[in-house]
Amino acid sequence: MIEKLINGRNLNIKSADILAQQRLLLFISTSVIGAFLIGSFAFSESLLNGTDQLSIYTSSSIALILFLNLIALAFHKKVKTAYMISIISMVLLVHGLSYHNGGVRNPNMYLLGAIVLYSYVILEGLGGRVAFILSLTNIIVFYILTDFTSAGDVITWNASDITKDNNYLMNAIISMIIMTCLVYYLSISKNKVISV
Repeated sequence: MIEKLINGRNLNIKSADILAQQRLLLFISTSVIGAFLIGSFAFSESLLNGTDQLSIYTSSSIALILFLNLIALAFHKKVKTAYMISIISMVLLVHGLSYHNGGVRNPNMYLLGAIVLYSYVILEGLGGRVAFILSLTNIIVFYILTDFTSAGDVITWNASDITKDNNYLMNAIISMIIMTCLVYYLSISKNKVISV
């Protein structure tokens, strides 16, 4: 089924539309890799003692949404809807994890830059601007919640040192993979357009 999605046969993507094919490939690779890494993160967090269960449920839910969104695309065939769901779910991941992982100090905030870049590539101008506004709003809200509310009222940081290190490690890896996929996409698209 994923092979058919990659080729775009089920989605009425013309073989001459190189950019649409490349966007679809980027969406598929980001969804599969993202779901795997976020799911792996949730699983590794569940093995650690004293880990916040809400963070595990949030991560697991977003990993499942990314994967199911990819599978659902084969049935509803609305590419832009699937792209938007993937972007919103990634922003929601950062938002949901920020409450229990230090607010604005949360290492998941690093993902927002990659999400904005992904949004500009996959949905072009409007999608990128929407993701930028959502990400900027998210950062400002958590700055206010972190610095202007009492610790523990809204924002908590209950994680152990190993969990904090694990958060930084996983976010660095996920950000690097997303950025690498995006750069690869841009390079391949440029070469294909030049060759045509």
